[in-house]
Amino acid sequence: MIREFEPPPRSRVQFGPQASSLGEAEEGPIKTVWVYVNTSKEVGDVDHLKVVATEEAAAKWLAENDPEGVAFEYDVIE
Repeated sequence: MIREFEPPPRSRVQFGPQASSLGEAEEGPIKTVWVYVNTSKEVGDVDHLKVVATEEAAAKWLAENDPEGVAFEYDVIE
């Protein structure tokens, strides 16, 4: 596991530079997703990446599956 390349943990759900304001989901297409990377799994393993549509879903998934994990926000390319 390579931890020196990971940013220091601050919050369990991290926002990118163009994060929208928190609150209720906007109507329309998804503009960002939250991505969790399980560094103990190999690339291609079904549990290596988890992509989540909302901040609330990411926080819930982390609480239930990896309380010390972090999800990062990424823009969806249209």
